[in-house]
Amino acid sequence: MCMEPMNFKSLNVINPIIRASTEAGFGRPTEIQTKMIPNIISNKDVFCKTNNDGKKVGSFVIPIIQMMKKNMVDHRNIRVLIICATNEEVMKVDQYFDIFSEYLPISKFAVLDGELNGSQIYQLRKGPDILMATPERLHHLILQGHCDFSKIETVVIGNVSGLGELDLLPETSNILHRLPPKAQSVFYTENISKSVKEFVRKFLKNPIEVNIPAEFSVKQMASLPILYLKEHADMISEQITTTGNGRSFAF
Repeated sequence: MCMEPMNFKSLNVINPIIRASTEAGFGRPTEIQTKMIPNIISNKDVFCKTNNDGKKVGSFVIPIIQMMKKNMVDHRNIRVLIICATNEEVMKVDQYFDIFSEYLPISKFAVLDGELNGSQIYQLRKGPDILMATPERLHHLILQGHCDFSKIETVVIGNVSGLGELDLLPETSNILHRLPPKAQSVFYTENISKSVKEFVRKFLKNPIEVNIPAEFSVKQMASLPILYLKEHADMISEQITTTGNGRSFAF
């Protein structure tokens, strides 16, 4: 019996988020979203290995927005912390929050390297629900006494291996040690090295493990050797001639 394709409704995603995702062109959840969203909504610690950055972001942005709206609080403190290795990654996460929160406005702030200190301190004092940041800049603000993490409910690490490559795991560790022990932890990584294993073992206890196989990209296909078949050689030769200088693939 053929199973029906998964949809956001079957993942218990609320209608305002489904509407925003559909209007943005995200009609159905991807594999990583199907596996991650229910676990995050259920407040479980998760460790995910994946190479797909764009689809990864949606897999934690959607459940975070939903949790923010389903569990309202009476304080103005940071509830979710998202740590990314670079400004570009922080801005991508910020953009995804804009897309999926179209009908559920949320308070959020992105701390970027290179921005004026005064404006960042002002925004932090307003107590956004969601804080996105690079670890180096955030650590600097913490040491100055501008961050209150006492109400953090969830922390997301966008790419542990990426932080390791930039030698940012020490600052990240220092930040995580300041969070409430009961905070939910959701870690993503592209690669699993010795340093990644040590980092994860330090902060995650019996997490749900999700492994998303790397997709076979067009770039990878272009690096493959061309197999010339003796049979239908004339047809293949004609195809190569008509496609010009680019590589040709016969299926």
